[in-house]
Formats: sequence, C-alpha cells, structure tokens
Amino acid sequence: MFGSRHPDAIDLMNRGMVKARREFVGSQFVKGCLFANEPKREVVEPAAIERAIIGTSRLLGRVTWKELRIRTTVANPCMYNDSEYNGAIKRLIQRGELKSDCAGNRIEDGAWVWPP
Repeated sequence: MFGSRHPDAIDLMNRGMVKARREFVGSQFVKGCLFANEPKREVVEPAAIERAIIGTSRLLGRVTWKELRIRTTVANPCMYNDSEYNGAIKRLIQRGELKSDCAGNRIEDGAWVWPP
C-alpha cells in the first residue's frame, strides 16, 4: 500500500522499487555469460518505454512533462525509473512523436507535452 500527497512521492517510491526489483532479478542470473540469460521482460528496452509514454500521452492529451512521467509510472509501476522516462520523452520530442513547448534538449519546469 502506498499513500502520499507529496508531488514527488511517486518518483521517489518508484525509484526505490525499480532498484530493488533489478537487484533481486539480477541476483537470480549469472553475470558475465557469453549469452544473456535474463528473461526478455527484464531487459530495459528504450522502445518499450517510448510505447508506454505514447500510450499514456494519447489518453491524457496536453499535460506537463512531469505529469506525463508520473501518470506513465502509475500505469507501469516498478518497470522504469524517472531518468529512463525523461530520456524517452526527450527522444520522442526530438523525433516529433510528441509535441512540446520546449525543444526537448533538457527538462524545463512547467514544459507542456502532447501527442501530435
């Protein structure tokens, strides 16, 4: 159970959960093998993060960058951390798959994003 009214609570809680999950899953597999032995679901793929963001963006419409990240985190808990989401949002803006009132080169407080 999780409950907080602080605007950064989702990011902080998710960051800890992602770290713990990755450490737990990583300890189940031998590191340094010639062939990767982790399940595909556990490999962080930028395209999967971008699909999650696009899907959430289409549902929400025009929102702030932070709101998009938080709502995508809530829809996909314990999968990706906030820096991975931010990087994916930047890439989507730069490729024109998301529109924004900022260039996407850096995160700007209060920047708005929306689907094209």
